[in-house]
Amino acid sequence: MSRRKRPRDGSGGSMPAKRGAPYSKVVDPAVTELLFRSVQAGIPLRLAAAEAGVHPSTVFKWRTKGNEPEEPADSPYRVFALGYDRARAQRLRALLAAHDEHFPNSVAAVEFSLKNEFREFYGDVRTVRADVSSRVVEKAAKPTTEGGGLDADDLAFLRDDILGLND
Repeated sequence: MSRRKRPRDGSGGSMPAKRGAPYSKVVDPAVTELLFRSVQAGIPLRLAAAEAGVHPSTVFKWRTKGNEPEEPADSPYRVFALGYDRARAQRLRALLAAHDEHFPNSVAAVEFSLKNEFREFYGDVRTVRADVSSRVVEKAAKPTTEGGGLDADDLAFLRDDILGLND
């Protein structure tokens, strides 16, 4: 009786080998433009990548390669990484501006948005509060009858503090 041998490709025989999503080694300017616009609009990376026709891991690989120190400044990967970070920064500014307009006295709303949309920086509310000036947080915690609440100057200070402009 002869034994059937397993193929050497590690597929286990009768079941086909698992294949991951295709990884594009070429950074396509049309794809990146669509991806950056989606990121600026606040669309989650998984959906923005799908809309642009690439896998989210491809975006991660392009960013990782672009952030490597030995990558030349004019490399498409470096340009992509900088463009992606710029799109995220523009989204953060737009988010804070929307909070200034629609929720002018709500630190909780800002905390919620930052915690959920920018979790790599503000994944925990304590991290958000640590980044925010204690003066603003203390004033926001007081009732308005005792001089609490936030005015436009406080929110501008809060926004600038989160963006690192108060250093």
